[in-house]
Amino acid sequence: MTVDNDRASEGPADRRAPRVPVRHGYGLVLALIIVTYVVALLATRPWMVALLLLAMTATAFQALRTSYARPGFRLAAAVVFLLALVAAGANVIVDDARLGGITFLCASLLYLVTPISVVRDIGSTGR
Repeated sequence: MTVDNDRASEGPADRRAPRVPVRHGYGLVLALIIVTYVVALLATRPWMVALLLLAMTATAFQALRTSYARPGFRLAAAVVFLLALVAAGANVIVDDARLGGITFLCASLLYLVTPISVVRDIGSTGR
């Protein structure tokens, strides 16, 4: 018998649902935390601090995305991530810490909300 004949002989109960791409998992979040930690250890120049802020915000954004946070939180995380990206770019061109300070303030709020979302997700799904 060929593979096609085996599939043809399967009944409707034997058919599997199409696979959905796996988007969930905290492995990437853990890797981003490690990268952020290494960047924090190496940050000595102003542009590296901006890069650190970008890495921290990306980690919080990914953690909110992975934990299926409410859309409003994910939107806020995306805005702060874009602000961190602008701050990092501006810090490379001009040495001005104001935009980085504003971004850090917004990101600090993300850092308070993100663990709550992750714990809620882990507690509700048992992962």
